[in-house]
Amino acid sequence: MEALTIRCSRCGRDLPEEAFSPSQRKPGRWCRKCHTEDQQNKRWDPAKPRITDVCLNCGKDITDRRRDTQYCSTSCSMKAFRKRNPGHSRWYVLKCVYGIDQAAYDALMLRQGGKCALCKCELVEDLPKSSLRQINIDHDHETGAVRGLLCSSCNVGLGFLGDTVERLRAAIAYIENPPGWPLGVKVGETGETGECGEFGEFGEFAFGHEKSRPVGRL
Repeated sequence: MEALTIRCSRCGRDLPEEAFSPSQRKPGRWCRKCHTEDQQNKRWDPAKPRITDVCLNCGKDITDRRRDTQYCSTSCSMKAFRKRNPGHSRWYVLKCVYGIDQAAYDALMLRQGGKCALCKCELVEDLPKSSLRQINIDHDHETGAVRGLLCSSCNVGLGFLGDTVERLRAAIAYIENPPGWPLGVKVGETGETGECGEFGEFGEFAFGHEKSRPVGRL
């Protein structure tokens, strides 16, 4: 059985289906190679005026690119788009991921008084991702319903506790009546030798100290 061929109306060759894009697999259509050559000729046409000689974002020379090029890279193109449309990318992502638009977000922020729904710290826009006060949209992982706005610290805390009421209640019970209290042991006490080691008083590195350092990394 002979393989099905299609004649390209531009170059006149009989070619297999694979040489044509799915939308071009009909009589009288062009093959992929002809279509690409035609597009390249249009882009490199010397009679066509050049839009710009330098990247519109970073100023890099782009005279070696085709005449309709405006940016040296996709990165510069995206940066320029963000400059022209401040906030667009953020709200687009929030709408796609959480289903919340700017109006609903602003209404929720107003309802919470601009504070974290749990710890009541002030929520500040445009903070770096490493900030513990960065705004997070908290949602129910089973239903997908948005519950409120939290700071990073509270949002991560809920996640580590499995986002379940049972574990949160267990955490409250643990804090109110920890099993280690009867032992009478305190962080920073040296024991019988009276030596604290190279780090000095261990409590210096405990959480909450102004020079805090994660204990687990010591």
